[in-house]
Formats: sequence, C-alpha cells, structure tokens
Amino acid sequence: MSEQILNALMQLFAIVANVDEEIVTSRSFVHIFLAEELDANQTEKYLHVYDDFIQQHNFRKRAKDGAIKRTSRNSVKMLRIAAEINRSLTKPQKQVALLRLVEYVYSRKVSTQENREFIDVIADVFNIESNAFQGIMEFVCFHEKDSKHNSLLEVSSTASNTNIKHLKRHGISGKLIFIYLSGSGLVAFKKTGNSEFFVSGVPLKDQRIYLMKKGSSIKGIIASPIYYSNILMCFTQDSITVPISLQVNNATYKFSNGNVGIQPISFNANSGELTGVMGGSGTGKSTLLSILNGSNEPSTGQVKINGFDLYSEKNLLNGLIGFVPQDDLVVGGPVGLAKLILQCQAEFWKLDP
Repeated sequence: MSEQILNALMQLFAIVANVDEEIVTSRSFVHIFLAEELDANQTEKYLHVYDDFIQQHNFRKRAKDGAIKRTSRNSVKMLRIAAEINRSLTKPQKQVALLRLVEYVYSRKVSTQENREFIDVIADVFNIESNAFQGIMEFVCFHEKDSKHNSLLEVSSTASNTNIKHLKRHGISGKLIFIYLSGSGLVAFKKTGNSEFFVSGVPLKDQRIYLMKKGSSIKGIIASPIYYSNILMCFTQDSITVPISLQVNNATYKFSNGNVGIQPISFNANSGELTGVMGGSGTGKSTLLSILNGSNEPSTGQVKINGFDLYSEKNLLNGLIGFVPQDDLVVGGPVGLAKLILQCQAEFWKLDP
C-alpha cells in the first residue's frame, strides 16, 4: 500500500474516531489494520501518524454548542480536510481509501449518522461515481439475500444470492465475495465461513477485506485455485462481443541449421484467460512466442485465431496481436534517443489539431 494512501487513511480514521469519540477502541482497530499490511517498524511509524492526526483534528464537543452548531462546524472542517486529501490521490487510490474508510467505520460496529455523513462527503469530494459508491457500500455491508449490485460476485459451491454474479467452486463451505470497479480496475474480496483460503501462503481472515493484485491467485485446501483472470472474466465476459480464441495444432519449429526449436505442441487459449509458458533457459519459450505472434512461421502445424490461419491469412488479423519482448529493443545512447524523439514527433503530427 502506497505512502499516499496510508497517510490519507490515517487522517480519515482519526477524523472518524474524533467524531464518534471512540478513540481508544479505534486505535486498536488501526493497529490491527496496520499490522496486517506492514512490518513492525512501519506499523509503529503510521500509528504515530494516526496519533498525531488525532491531536490535530480536534472534534471534541463544546459545552456551549448545541448539536446542530457542532455538526455544522464539524462538517465544514471535514470538507476542508477531504479537499486537501483529494489533491494528493489518484482515482484508484481514492477508491481504495474510500473502501478502507467504509470498512473501518462498519467493522468497529460504532456507526453513527455523523460518520455516515462523513463517508458521503468523502465520496462526493473524491468524485466517486454513485454506482461505484453504492457498490462499495453493498460490498462492505454485504447481505446474503439483499445485496444486488452489478459489481459484486459470489464464489461458492452453491449460490446464496441469485441477484449477483456467481462463480462455482466445489469444496467451499462458506463463500468469497468480490467487488470489481471497472473505472479503476480495482478488485477486492473478503471471506466468510469456515473454508480455509491462502494468498501467497498467508491464511485469509474472516470478513477482512483484501485487494487482489493482477496475476495473483487464492488457494484453498480442497477447492481449486481462484485466479485473478477468473474473477476478471466473470465481470467482463458480457462486454466481449466477439470472443477471441487461439488454437495451436501440432506446431513445430526447426532452425536453419536443422536443430529442433519446438517439439510438436497443441493447445487452446480464449479471451479472458491467463496462460503461462514455463521452462528453463534455452527450452524454447521465446521461439514459441515468436511463432504465436506471427514473427516465425512454424515448420509444421498451424496457429489459428478465431479459425483464421495466422500466416496464410495474416492480412485478416492485422492489429489483433500485441507483443512486448523481454529485451529492450530501443537503441541506447544519443542515436537511440534521437530516433525516439523523431518517432514521437511523427506520431503527434498525425493527430488532428
């Protein structure tokens, strides 16, 4: 988690604790939250940051103030602080900060009208779309029967809520609830029930919200792994009007000296899937990718995309394949820089004024 988000969260947490006067209880929650995200030194560092914000943002009641005057004064102060935080965060960071703030408020089971209004202020100042805000609220306060937002997904052996998306996984006694916010690509999840799940070998805690990183996976003792691509596919498959499929049929490759580069290989890959090519140095990974991206025609066999041969019908597949090599192909030094500048200028000149 970035320094900007952590500083923003410590300030937001301190405001909520001051408003509902649950400073001692809140500090213990903040300590647990930080300990799960950071090492011991960083935890202490940001706990001190939180303590400083507690002193700085003083929302204590004044005896002469009535409830309306006090709420009005606090709202003005909250709005100013939210505006200051807003300038330091990107859109994805704002969504993460709001998600963590809502989790913080409702996990302490000390939800008041005033801190709910503060959440509304933050969402408004951060310019969080109403649909995304509603999705975050339903995700944090997930109800097995009533939640129905289109950004939610349940992973379980049997669907308990037919109003949201469902991914079936055998061997799960509880469930995993996911949220996907398309505007930023944010994927978060939480576990409920008795099934044990792990991310990078670390067990997941019940009702704790986790962010899912691209390329990561969630593994269970009995259930098959849940990959980031599985989750993304559940949310994006409806938007794929023409699915793309790659078929490799008994493809082989021999170098000009007769050495075998690729033994016969066949496999299929489809839109939304993540396919890994693994092997030691010199086993043919780069050679295989050069066949798949249209650079080197296989000696035998075929490579097809949606039924079109990648080599004999190449003109029908223009612009469909992108390839990022492991080596930097930009020439270094002044010559390479000059070429790069000229290329950028040429691209800009193509743009309409």
